Amino acid sequence: MAYLVDADILYGYIDPADWLHDWASRFFEKFENEDVKTSVAVVLELAVVVKREMPNKLFEILKTLEELNIEILPVNDEITRIAFDFMQKGFGIFDAFHASTAKCYGLTILRSQV
Repeated sequence: MAYLVDADILYGYIDPADWLHDWASRFFEKFENEDVKTSVAVVLELAVVVKREMPNKLFEILKTLEELNIEILPVNDEITRIAFDFMQKGFGIFDAFHASTAKCYGLTILRSQV
């Protein structure tokens, strides 16, 4: 099974002071042998938050994704069209792109449920 990791888990992993940090660290240990991916939209969302909250860690995002062996999936026309369909149904912008990416690539979304 392949997974799409959401920004909340990645942020928690990157920020040692975040309330999700310990949980996110255990999470990535548990999924280290799984096929975990993320999308350009997740990386963008993460970069916006990290730049605002921890600007000194902005350039650690790609390094962290590489260390965790997480592939960054591109967004294409189909994903964009489906995302706009989701937005018409009430999804937020980033959630719509996460859901459409997962749908198009056949991935299960991983997000914190803490």
